Amino acid sequence: MLRCAKVMTPKPVTCEPTETIVAAVYRMARAEVGALPIVDEEGRLLGILTNRDVSTRVVARGIDPWMTPVEAVMTKDVLTCRPEDDLYEAIERMEDGQVQRLPIVDDEDRLVGMVTRDDLTLRVGPYGPYAEFLEEVHAED
Repeated sequence: MLRCAKVMTPKPVTCEPTETIVAAVYRMARAEVGALPIVDEEGRLLGILTNRDVSTRVVARGIDPWMTPVEAVMTKDVLTCRPEDDLYEAIERMEDGQVQRLPIVDDEDRLVGMVTRDDLTLRVGPYGPYAEFLEEVHAED
């Protein structure tokens, strides 16, 4: 059984909820990521800001990204897994929730990593017992 901890990207780039959208997007661009987990000062996951959130909740609505905090537009209901969870479970959650990124949190909801569709492809590969799940996750595009 392959665990999420073996596939996740540890210590992902994060953002605090009070930072502006511009600051968050700049951080996303520098890190070359499509999403930022939003955490409190203790590292507990509060939400996630994706490039899709920015396009649909900021740009499309004409919200001022220089003055608006991330917490105003972030996705608050975030699917997660634990490091010890089976990778099948993570893939099923991603598929069922139609998400490409899954934050990995500890027992106190502190962010410890991220599993992305790209992580799955690069670290697990298109063959073997996870191939069918990966094919379904990629079909969501």
